[in-house]
Amino acid sequence: MIISLYRIISGFLKVQFYGDLKERALTLCAQNGITLWGNELNDGKIECFISVREFRFLRNLARGKGIRVHILKKYGLPFITNRYKKRVGILVGAAVFIFVLQFMSGYIWIIDVNGNEKIKEKTVIDACKSIGITEGIKKNSIYPKLEREKLMLELEGVAWSSINIEGCRLTVNITETNEKDKETDEYTNLLATADGIIEKIDIVSGTSVVSVGQAVKKGDLLVSGIVETVTGTRFVKSKGTVLARSQREIILKEDFKQKSLVPFGKVKTKRIIELFGFKIPLYLGSEKGIYETEKKVKNLKLFSSHLPIKIYENKFTFQREISLTYERDKITQMLEKDLNSKEDIKVLSKEFIEGKKGIELKAVVEKKENIAKSHKLIINAGN
Repeated sequence: MIISLYRIISGFLKVQFYGDLKERALTLCAQNGITLWGNELNDGKIECFISVREFRFLRNLARGKGIRVHILKKYGLPFITNRYKKRVGILVGAAVFIFVLQFMSGYIWIIDVNGNEKIKEKTVIDACKSIGITEGIKKNSIYPKLEREKLMLELEGVAWSSINIEGCRLTVNITETNEKDKETDEYTNLLATADGIIEKIDIVSGTSVVSVGQAVKKGDLLVSGIVETVTGTRFVKSKGTVLARSQREIILKEDFKQKSLVPFGKVKTKRIIELFGFKIPLYLGSEKGIYETEKKVKNLKLFSSHLPIKIYENKFTFQREISLTYERDKITQMLEKDLNSKEDIKVLSKEFIEGKKGIELKAVVEKKENIAKSHKLIINAGN
């Protein structure tokens, strides 16, 4: 790696030795410690790479020895700067650009939020602004441990937070608190949500009033919040699961005539560039018609460091509406596929009913599920 970098800085050449005495060039280089690399024979000619400094030395040695050499290509920084030495504006612009990047790297230009589900990202960004963290703030003026404490005081519903700085990006990580159970202090029973046959009972608290193999109906009491002990009666919040094989009717329907959206080949891509928090659209006008949108965001990097530049890309795939007419067999296949796609069910019976507009599928299915649902326990004051 170091050798390659040195060669790029000092410059190197791709040369070609030809003529009857071309092999003598390799011998001459070996005898005088001249390094050649990438040697290959091409159409009877020897091609290889050599540094600029050693090429000058070789050219002096080769005089009068019948060695013929030709420069094929020039590489490295000296040739690049020489190419643009008359274009002072480019060099000055490059120098200014590097200076600006170096200067801007001392500031925060991107603020990201991670871990939020219920709290909106804008709410977190606004809370950051209220404690003085905004895009454009100096990195060395931020003390992450102190700022996270301030942020938690500003935000409601946050159990934990952290602030990390990487390059020009500041990331706010938060963990939201769980909502308090509104019925924490209430006593409850567990009731059946569907008809079924009990297969497994797993009770955490409460008294089971059913047994495995027993048939129950929707609304039946499964677990009571009343617990009898040797010291008397007490009331609890019933918790647990009651697995049962429940039966229910599923109704699916498909029409003979349907409308569908299909792409017809028209695709447009529109981009927005964001510089230091300001968004600049690179297009004019808006799109009309029916289309699907695919959005992508790309953060630009320089030497693995994030730049305060984002490119938003919106891809519009235009569609048109078409009318389709399906035969009876196709409709039944569609209904069967839809029914079979439902997980954890066993079909006990099914019936296809054909009408003027389409076909209806009525199916009785069996499903193993938890049918226990919490329900408030009413305690009579007179008891």
